[in-house]
Amino acid sequence: GGIPEKLYLDLEPPKLRGDHQDRKYELGDSLLGPYDVAILLQAGLVSAMKNSTVVQLNQRMLLDLIASQPKSFAIAVLAEIGTLGG
Repeated sequence: GGIPEKLYLDLEPPKLRGDHQDRKYELGDSLLGPYDVAILLQAGLVSAMKNSTVVQLNQRMLLDLIASQPKSFAIAVLAEIGTLGG
């Protein structure tokens, strides 16, 4: 074998899974998870230096990272942002 192009995570236990269900979620190739990205995005938004080019560049790189991952990654980031601190 070689390195697989895509990895999938099956989140449903086998005993609960029927033959008709296929619940696989595509995993991205980022070292940062949705929680990490959510924390960093929030930090950039509340930063006193949010108008600096460095913070803006970091925010842009995080958004580019989200865009390069599977759609489920972006959904997970938004879910994390919605639950941070509450």
